[in-house]
Amino acid sequence: MRNEKAAIKDMSRTPGIRRDLFSMKQAVKSTGLSRAMLLKLENAGFLIPKEINKKTGYRYYDTFNIHKLLEYKRLRFSGLSQAEIFSYYDAKDNSEMTGVLDTMRRRERLIQRDIELLSLRLEKDKRNYSFSYYDFDKTLCLTCEGDFIKPSDILTTAYNQSVEIVSRGLMASVTQNIFTIRYDTEQASSPYHAKICSPIGPDVPTGTDMTDIEWIPGCHTYSMLFYGAEGYDEARTLLWDKVREAGHTPIGNELRSESIVAPYVNMHVSPEDFVTRFSIPIETE
Repeated sequence: MRNEKAAIKDMSRTPGIRRDLFSMKQAVKSTGLSRAMLLKLENAGFLIPKEINKKTGYRYYDTFNIHKLLEYKRLRFSGLSQAEIFSYYDAKDNSEMTGVLDTMRRRERLIQRDIELLSLRLEKDKRNYSFSYYDFDKTLCLTCEGDFIKPSDILTTAYNQSVEIVSRGLMASVTQNIFTIRYDTEQASSPYHAKICSPIGPDVPTGTDMTDIEWIPGCHTYSMLFYGAEGYDEARTLLWDKVREAGHTPIGNELRSESIVAPYVNMHVSPEDFVTRFSIPIETE
């Protein structure tokens, strides 16, 4: 960071502060990072040893070096790439760290979703409806819009889209599940109109047919986790009732259904183990 050197200089002048230097062996043992990693970070300009013996090449590190290495290790454990950590430390002001913060928030939501999934599968005998607020990120998707008669039509189309992603050389998203947008969800009608959205990575190969690829806007929602493969209409009705009871203002007549546990995620999952997140976009206060 910009003021790192100044902060180190000021701290080193503090009366009574110890100024011990540590060998590379001590630094490796203290941080759990390898010798090769310390040299790699030094070559990248991230780590500057306090002293280097010109004759022997031995490196010596101070406490500031050790804590910077521990911070690097912690940020890596949090999911940041090496390049993102370097960017974090090179930022000249807080505005330049916005991208890093956004990345960490996206990963936080992904981790929370995985925790939620494991909890659902471990506590299957204690299931009930559960309600919460949930934010959808803006997402690039392979889409298919049309009229559908029954849930199995959605499942078949979603599975076929997964096949299409691979066959067309697209990259499937690892941070967002397949979801469906319905526009007539306050009425249990059949057939119903919906758009199935299969998230993909932003690096679309040149020459790809873009007619069925689009950015789906992000939104803030009130959501409900629903368990099983039957009773979808009742669940959606309940969610609409809960939104109104809570005094929220829906945005349009849209409802998103996110497949958390579904056949195209794991073909061995039995219907009673399906998990769907129903979400209604609402206005933020």
